[in-house]
Amino acid sequence: MTRTRLTAARRSRRGFTLIELLVVISIIAVLASLIAPAVQSARRTARKVQCLNNMRQVGLAVIAFASSANGSLPPVVQDVAMTNAQGQAGSMYIGWPVAILPTLDATAILKNIRNNAVYVSGSTTRFQMGTAEQSAGIEAFGCPDDVDSHKVAGGLSYVLNQGFWPDTQWDLANGYNDAALINWNLDGTYGIGSGGGDETMGYSTGVFWPAQIGTSFSVNVPSSLDFVSTGDGTTTTIMLTENIQAGPWHYPSSQNLINSHTRLGYGVRIPTSAGAPTTGLFNATTTAQAAVRGLQTIDSAFVAIDDRWVINKNLGAAIGTTPRPSSQHVSGVNAVMCDGSGKFLNEQLDRMILSKLTSSNGVSFGEATLTYNP
Repeated sequence: MTRTRLTAARRSRRGFTLIELLVVISIIAVLASLIAPAVQSARRTARKVQCLNNMRQVGLAVIAFASSANGSLPPVVQDVAMTNAQGQAGSMYIGWPVAILPTLDATAILKNIRNNAVYVSGSTTRFQMGTAEQSAGIEAFGCPDDVDSHKVAGGLSYVLNQGFWPDTQWDLANGYNDAALINWNLDGTYGIGSGGGDETMGYSTGVFWPAQIGTSFSVNVPSSLDFVSTGDGTTTTIMLTENIQAGPWHYPSSQNLINSHTRLGYGVRIPTSAGAPTTGLFNATTTAQAAVRGLQTIDSAFVAIDDRWVINKNLGAAIGTTPRPSSQHVSGVNAVMCDGSGKFLNEQLDRMILSKLTSSNGVSFGEATLTYNP
């Protein structure tokens, strides 16, 4: 008997139509457009948080330095005697980043700096840092959003609070600051070595100052957290902030310089005339008035002056210039206060508040107490 095999008819698979495919692609594109900004925002936030964590690590290293130095904070720049591995003796100018290496758990780098120090050409007493040590990248010194400094040889994103600067130095590449550079007390005498009221008021505008190097900088610098605590307060005084024009961290050691403060610190730019604050900027016109209200800022005049020192101004400036707070974060900068706490400062922050957050003892010279702490 012949059997007949019945073959089941196969159903053909139905594919997407062109219209359906376009709809699916459109939906995916819309979802991607909605998700991508959120992902980017999350990444930016993570980088900003990591930046603040790095900065707080540096801030804690500064506080630890003070604890091991009888309360004294690291100078912005100082001259340190040392002997290298060859037995040669001399001294080297170092900035605050080098000074805090031991409390930043980077003692090995400091040992290498000392062991491999080389004489400046033509000198048998003056050292500068060797090229190998300059290539060290210290992760804690760099903000992840600062691509020129994060995990980069010599990278430095963070700067110290150096108070109020005269425009004559603030405007310079590799400029410097000192408490006596402005005729604060209006007696006609000012400058390094002048002493008296100018230094006292100058120190009250900031936190960190250079150590005396020969006759280059003032003496008896009250750079300590106790000075801040008994003045404007550690919770309302900036210790560290960001500046994308800062660094490298090995300045001035690698260049045999005693200045370079514009690379290591930030400050409020003060217009001066014949050494004194521009007329009307501060509420004092005589020496006697300055002694009690020399830092009592007149709001209208202060707002009207040049604003190049405010947060994120002139982001395209050259390295080593423009010592003001700046970053690649959206809308502001991170800052660590003198009590070790961290916060974010909006770039729209009132400049009166920024100046008060910078001063360390302004209340002793007529500056109003800061009632708003951003």
